[in-house]
Amino acid sequence: RGSFALDTDITTAELARRYTSDGSWLDRARIAVSQSDSEPTAAALFEALTTKADEERRNQGAALAAVTAGVAQPLGDELIGMEDVLDDVVAPLAASVAVLVVVLDGMGWPTFTDVLERIEARGWDAYADHDLGVAKPLVATLPTVTELSRTSLLCGTLRSGNKESERRAFTAHPRLIASGAADRPPQLFHKTDLRAGGLDAIPHDALEAIRDDRNRVVGIVLNNIDERLKDVSQPVGGWGLDELTPLREILDAARIAGRAVVLTADHGHVLERDSAFRPGGGGERWRGIDSGPVGDGEIAVRGPRVVNDEHAVVLPWLEQLRYGPSKNGYHGGITLAEVVVPLVVLASEEIPGWKQSPVTAPAWWHPPIHSIDPTPPQPAPKTTATKRSTKKTPQNAIPLFEPEQTPASTTSTPPAAGGGTGAPMASPAVEAILATDAIAAQLSALRLDAELVAGLLGMLDSTGGTPVAEARVADSIGYPRNRIGRLVNQVQRLVNIDGYNVIATTNGDVRFDRELLERQLGL
Repeated sequence: RGSFALDTDITTAELARRYTSDGSWLDRARIAVSQSDSEPTAAALFEALTTKADEERRNQGAALAAVTAGVAQPLGDELIGMEDVLDDVVAPLAASVAVLVVVLDGMGWPTFTDVLERIEARGWDAYADHDLGVAKPLVATLPTVTELSRTSLLCGTLRSGNKESERRAFTAHPRLIASGAADRPPQLFHKTDLRAGGLDAIPHDALEAIRDDRNRVVGIVLNNIDERLKDVSQPVGGWGLDELTPLREILDAARIAGRAVVLTADHGHVLERDSAFRPGGGGERWRGIDSGPVGDGEIAVRGPRVVNDEHAVVLPWLEQLRYGPSKNGYHGGITLAEVVVPLVVLASEEIPGWKQSPVTAPAWWHPPIHSIDPTPPQPAPKTTATKRSTKKTPQNAIPLFEPEQTPASTTSTPPAAGGGTGAPMASPAVEAILATDAIAAQLSALRLDAELVAGLLGMLDSTGGTPVAEARVADSIGYPRNRIGRLVNQVQRLVNIDGYNVIATTNGDVRFDRELLERQLGL
């Protein structure tokens, strides 16, 4: 999967949509593989895969850039630009619920897919209203730099600036002001406002502003990602909440206030991987239109969304090209990783008029779930303390960069509140388990929906004992991600007889040992 699907007549909007649903996950995988491994054989394999993937992306680069350059023009109805987020998303949302806008400076889609998983694990769900811009791909200004793209985002118009001009424009934005009380204008805090003694912290006034829902709109800018890119001494290895301090505390304060969270960024980035320096005279990954002829790996772009006096710029599409000193990563160019920016509305409780709309990985991201033919019941003596089997189900190896066979359809319909599932019907083996007196009695005692439990066990059973991420379980059975952990815990109480790990959870993964449960039930 080193290549990215590209039709000859593809539009800029369609390319951006494909990137959010597939290409960004491919870029996340490329980053993970490129970071190698300490074991020599694995390191050699990863290096070969990285070389192949980079070569295929390089072969596509010019064509991708030609389509992506469409973001320099007026965007139409299928894309949303930085300059329109406050008007098209934040202000309409603030009309029905208090809002916290969180801008993670430098967070592109590959990073966002990682960050969002950590946030969802803390009880937040993604929501969408398809009449608003949140359902459209968001694109940065050109060049993709903070002083243009972030300022355009927080000012609500295409312009350059800094944190002071951002604060003035944000707090005076007419539609944001109209969403709240006249004596409670919007408030904006930058990362430098959240530091005490050089350490990341949250001052009392920022926390209070977030917790007080009379403040209809509060904004927070965190520069953790952008700062790590500039720090050559600490290569980027991943993005947990510890690396994004104080995001955890900010989200907790938002939950207390019942706020919806608009999580976004100003631009993405590319990481340092054997880049080459070329004199440019502009920024890390952009140069002026009059700074010299367009060279290999570059494209000249013109249009009203190029935010400089000439409305024109030369941008690199080659990931390994920079015009400044070596760092952990760079931005300013025209790769999809830099241009297409995440935008999601998160909430810990329902938003009136909005629907849950989880950001899901493409099918190829996970190992395929193969249908397992149910094992015919075998007579066995009933026992309640049989030693757990260590037999493992063989798994098929899945080579990288080869097409994956599409697994059997598991299309699901979200359940109604309180139960129901859109998962495939449980296998006869699972049905036999649920029909036993012991399980049936516990189902009633725990007040569990039998159909929901059947769907959960059926989905886990279809993996043949392979651990599956909780988020994937939730998506497969049509259940809210922020409630799946509680459901798994309840089903553990149902089937983990005598403390045996029939259902085991480790680091957010779930595994079902059907054979152990069958032995315990005498099936």
